[in-house]
Amino acid sequence: MTETAYLSRLGDRVRAWRSEQRMTRKALSLASGVSERYLAQLEAGEGNISVLLLRKVARAMGVPVEALGREDNGPQKPIALL
Repeated sequence: MTETAYLSRLGDRVRAWRSEQRMTRKALSLASGVSERYLAQLEAGEGNISVLLLRKVARAMGVPVEALGREDNGPQKPIALL
């Protein structure tokens, strides 16, 4: 997967979650401490977000950062079976 496609999917996940939660970008900005402008760039696949900012966004969304950063849209697979 190219970097552009990866960033686009990441942005799609954030935008889809916001839409499902009926949360405005402003509300997510306030909850995460990430500017509305930067969130708009992220959702458009234009922002190359740092790991720490992605963690802030994920925490504000109440989802694991791994759910946003995964490589595919398929079901999550366990890392190891115990």
